[in-house]
Amino acid sequence: MTTYYIKADVHSNTTELAVNKSGKIVAQYAVPTTIPAISNVLDSIQGKKHLAVEEGPMAAWLYRNLK
Repeated sequence: MTTYYIKADVHSNTTELAVNKSGKIVAQYAVPTTIPAISNVLDSIQGKKHLAVEEGPMAAWLYRNLK
């Protein structure tokens, strides 16, 4: 099973996601900061996923809603 490390930089209007596999960025996304938009990206990635969220005012909101 492939493992991906995903970095999320969450802002009030947009969220940037960078997907890392084996030390290389394999995809980048800029999506609206909504749970459906972020979930669609995360659901499209097949394999084991680890998500790192930049600490900020939106981090707790994202964690609660994706959990």
